[in-house]
Amino acid sequence: EEQRLADVRQRHASLLLRLKETEKVDAPKHAAGEYNRAKNLLNKAGYEIQDGDDRKALQTLEEAATAIATAMDTARPLHTAASAKEAREEKNQALVSEAHALGVDDVRVEPRGAVLVVGSVFKGKRTSIQPSRRLVLDKIGALILQYSDYKVLIEGHTSDRGKDEANLTLSQAWANAVAGHLVSKGIPMERVQAVGLGESQPLEDNRSKAGRKKNRRIEVVFLFSR
Repeated sequence: EEQRLADVRQRHASLLLRLKETEKVDAPKHAAGEYNRAKNLLNKAGYEIQDGDDRKALQTLEEAATAIATAMDTARPLHTAASAKEAREEKNQALVSEAHALGVDDVRVEPRGAVLVVGSVFKGKRTSIQPSRRLVLDKIGALILQYSDYKVLIEGHTSDRGKDEANLTLSQAWANAVAGHLVSKGIPMERVQAVGLGESQPLEDNRSKAGRKKNRRIEVVFLFSR
């Protein structure tokens, strides 16, 4: 009988350690019901052991073992997903911080990703990149290479001057030119998509010259993973 009670005590101590292990996967948060049930059962078993009722304690401990296993199985994938999300968010924040230091016109954070705005890339309706803007595009290219697990969307935007169809064609040519420049710097083609959006997404009112200038732009979007 003393040996049975010693075995039950050992089983109780072992399950206390297993319950503690579940905290590494945030079981109190992700599987609160089963975690608290297991904790209460272990407390109950402790009192039963003190009373010398080894058989009742052993039954209670087996219930606790089941609750602990369920808590672990429930919490582990949720903890993994939460940790991965936190790591992604930290990386996104680091990317945005570095983007601000590149000398682009603006950096926006949208649900889809980090948007780097670059104006004055092209002169008039030309489709060749102005030499004065190559440096900032090269810096963006270096950032794309550094954050190698992000897909990148290159968007071309125009003002509302001219016909809609012509502006759409021009914006696509601008996006293609910038994408081609970035690929020439060693960025894999499969990571870059170019799209022209014409005049459909103005930043400013097109009635002013300053507004039209801001609307003629390239936006480089680092797409956030889900």
